[in-house]
This record gives sequence, C-alpha cells and structure tokens, in this order.
Amino acid sequence: LGDVYKRQVEYLDDTIKSPEEVGRLGSAPVIGFIPSIQQSGNNGRQGVYTLENPRSPIAEAFRSLRTNIEFAAIPADLKTLLVTSSGPKEGKSTIAANLAAIMVQGGKTVAVVDADMRRPFLHKFYNFENRLGLSEYFRGEVRLEDTFKYVDPTRRLIAIPSGKLPPNPAELLNSPKMQVLLNDLVKQVDFIIVDSPP
Repeated sequence: LGDVYKRQVEYLDDTIKSPEEVGRLGSAPVIGFIPSIQQSGNNGRQGVYTLENPRSPIAEAFRSLRTNIEFAAIPADLKTLLVTSSGPKEGKSTIAANLAAIMVQGGKTVAVVDADMRRPFLHKFYNFENRLGLSEYFRGEVRLEDTFKYVDPTRRLIAIPSGKLPPNPAELLNSPKMQVLLNDLVKQVDFIIVDSPP
C-alpha cells in the first residue's frame, strides 16, 4: 500500500525539479539555476549570502548566472534587468541582492532598485532603514541621488529602497517618472537590477 500511495503522490506532484524540465515545458531559455539558500537569522538582518560566503557553490551559481546575462547582453546592449516571481516569498529579492553583489565583484557598478512597493525587502538585506526611497522620489520630495544607499566601501553597489508604502504603487511604477529614473540611472551605473512586485 505504501508504494501505491507514493506513486500516486509522485503522479500528482507537478513541481519542476530541474532546468531541463523548464526547457521542455516553456519556450524561454534557462540562463541560470540557483540552489535554495538556507540562512540563519542574523539579529533580524537577512544578509547577502554571496558576500558572506564568496566561495560557496551558491556564489558560483550566481557567477554563472552573471556570465550568462553578460553574454545575453552583448547583441542587445542590455543594461536593465527586472527580477520578478509568480507570488510573494519565492526568492526574487534574494536573487536581486545576490546577483547585484556578484556583478559588483565582477567589476561593474550596479544599482539595485526595490520597486516592490507593497512588500519591500531589499533594505533588510543591506541593513538600512526604508524611510526614504522611490516613493519620496515619485512625489517630488527628494532628488534621485538622495535615495542612494551605498552598500559597499567601493561605492559601486547602490541600493534604492522603496520608501514609505504608497496607496497606489502600480500607478507610480507605470508613471513617466519611472522611465526618467531608469534613464538617469543608466548614465550613472553599468547595470540596473529592479526588484519588482510579483
């Protein structure tokens, strides 16, 4: 009876187990595969895994992802990458923060933008307050540069928090001011990573 039950459960399991399955099920190419990152709490601070464990297999997986993105960018001159997911708590902020750190280690200047204005999380990775960011920039209260948080001593990793949670995040992110922000940022950094809402 145990084997029959196990086969039924396996038959009903529709989760994707490997990059090859993604390739078979969808038309988009797989450019990276990141193993699950298990972290212990650091006094409420999430931490950037690739900075704290630079020689780990996970850091190497992010380096492989960085390389694949750089090769994909050659014909199109890609400068902006949007990281999203199908739902909350699936790891998109983890991917954005770690990918940004790995790109900086590769010599790039990177801005990572927390555009998830409903459930912002990037500030927890970098351990700073989320009081001043995109929301205040959109409302015209501050200049773009006033929202910058320099994450590393080289000042090559810039984090832009979401700021105070607005009542209308979709309208703000779809506004012409968001395009102005991206156009201004692309002149100051080599690469922009946007952590978007699911």
